[in-house]
Amino acid sequence: MNRTSKVSLMVFVSVIFGGSAFAADSIKSCDSLHQFSTFAALISGVYTGDMTISSLAEQGPDGIGVFDSLDGSMVGIDGVFYHTASNGETTIADPSKKITYAQIGCLANGNKVHVENISSYEGLKSKLDNQITNKNVIYLIKIKGFFTEVMLSNISEKSKFYRRLDYSFENKTHYGLKNTEGTLVGIWAPEFMGNMSAPGYHLHMINKERTRGGHLINIKIDKADILIKPMAGFCVNYPQTEHYQESVITSIDRVE
Repeated sequence: MNRTSKVSLMVFVSVIFGGSAFAADSIKSCDSLHQFSTFAALISGVYTGDMTISSLAEQGPDGIGVFDSLDGSMVGIDGVFYHTASNGETTIADPSKKITYAQIGCLANGNKVHVENISSYEGLKSKLDNQITNKNVIYLIKIKGFFTEVMLSNISEKSKFYRRLDYSFENKTHYGLKNTEGTLVGIWAPEFMGNMSAPGYHLHMINKERTRGGHLINIKIDKADILIKPMAGFCVNYPQTEHYQESVITSIDRVE
């Protein structure tokens, strides 16, 4: 293959994955979930991030996360990464903005499922459960559809004090949306991975206009298309901050 052909191939692959930095040399890792920091660190109050959005984008086009110092939630869709503030307002994230926790991957070759008339989050989980045939691996999930009702939450304020995060997330603001098109992105993780990843389902939502979003609490779906994929690998990058190195990170089983 000559130089021109190689360049053309890289451009072609980059377009497929939404124009992000996730290009030809990253396709080999498309079947692995890439994670920054751990759920146990987040719960233990380690909120300092040192990975930027631009670096995270090299790991994959779709995923979720939390920004540095709990400054809102993150969702990545087709290579574009968004920042959702505590009031739900959502904008494209600055590439230099840092994250404290994130999970990112690629849904190429995922399983496709169409669903209709789902009346609750539990109903959605039931539909997704049917697709989770291997209970010992993480799944990456993306759902596009028309939602009649959505209940969302976000961390209510930026934290500089690194207190232990309330595991029940009751320190978040809650708000709802009605009759909106949108996209859900997230993961399902086995219980035994609870210190690395939030166990069970963890989904973030953003509307079609890309102006509102947040962490999913409840949902009613008119109709939607699900893309779900079991991940063959799991890669973790640990924070290189002094705060992370000096922190006492506690198992989530011991969090009060």
